[in-house]
Amino acid sequence: MDAYPFARQALEDKKWAYVSDVARLHSLYYEGGIYMDTDVEVFQPIDRFLEEDFFSGYESKRKIPTAIMGSRAGNSYLGKLLLWYIGKNYHQGFYDVPNVKIISKFTERFYNVTLGGEEFSVEDDGDKAHFYPETYFCRPIKNSPEAYSKHHFTGSWKD
Repeated sequence: MDAYPFARQALEDKKWAYVSDVARLHSLYYEGGIYMDTDVEVFQPIDRFLEEDFFSGYESKRKIPTAIMGSRAGNSYLGKLLLWYIGKNYHQGFYDVPNVKIISKFTERFYNVTLGGEEFSVEDDGDKAHFYPETYFCRPIKNSPEAYSKHHFTGSWKD
């Protein structure tokens, strides 16, 4: 936690969701695997996405979610995203910025892309990060072959 003042301060203030924002990125960067929020319902195996260096999708036309994502350990995209948190102070106004907004803006600015709901990939230091339409992981179309999961957006992290 010492490397991430943002997370340490959020922990002291019992703002668990903000601690999780950093913890999920840290875990995926150092260990690899898949992260899912507890309100993600899985419809079919998502193993095929583990072939990707990193994957996520959209939760809406312009927002990249953190409710479900996967990565190989050491992925460059995640490493750079995690660096954003190292210099941030939770008490300097970052506590009210949702991680979805941070990740979406980071991706647009750092990789010079415009988020619009379409599938896309970015490459960084030989690693790819692949993003799928919202119908894959967050807002599936019933009986669609591309419906892998659904994020229920229960907001259990809110007061």
